[in-house]
Amino acid sequence: MGSASRGACVATAVAAGVALAGMTAADAATRAAGTGSGASATAASAAAAPAADGPLSLEVSGAPRQAVLKTRALVVRVRCPLTACTAVASARARLPRAGLGLPAITIQTPARTVRLGSDVPRTLRLPLSEPQLRALAGRFAGGVQTRLTVHVRAHDDAGHHAARAFAITPTFPDA
Repeated sequence: MGSASRGACVATAVAAGVALAGMTAADAATRAAGTGSGASATAASAAAAPAADGPLSLEVSGAPRQAVLKTRALVVRVRCPLTACTAVASARARLPRAGLGLPAITIQTPARTVRLGSDVPRTLRLPLSEPQLRALAGRFAGGVQTRLTVHVRAHDDAGHHAARAFAITPTFPDA
C-alpha cells in the first residue's frame, strides 16, 4: 500500500470518527485533510456524501417528560441522517414492588419497525396497554417516579448497525 493511499484511508477513518463527535461531515473532512478551515470542495463533498463503508448514524429524540395517560403512548423521533436505514424501537421498564414480596412488574411495548429514508425523520408512537397504564398510574399515585427506556436499533443495507437508548419519565395530570 502506497503512502498516498494509506493517507487517504487514515483521513477517511479520522473523518468518520470526528463526525460522530458532533461535527458535520464537511468539518470532519476539513480536519481530516489537515487543511484548516479552507478545505477543498472535493474533500468536503466527498465527506458529505453518504459513505457506504462508514458507520451508521442514528438519532433518537423526544420529550424527556411525557403525559402518557393523555397520549396512551410514548412518542419518539428517529432519524438516520446519512443513509437510509431500518429502525426497530421498543420501550421497557421494570417496576419493583418493594416490601410486598411480590415479583416486579415489567412493562414492555411491542417492537415497531420502520424504514427511514436518508435524513428523513419519523415520529414513532409506542402504545401502552390499559394494564400498563394502570400500573404506571398506580406508581404515580403512590409517589413513586418511574422511568421508561426506549431502545432503538437500526441497520442499513450495507450491514452497519447502531443502537441508542432514550429515557422518558411519565407525567400525569393533576387529579
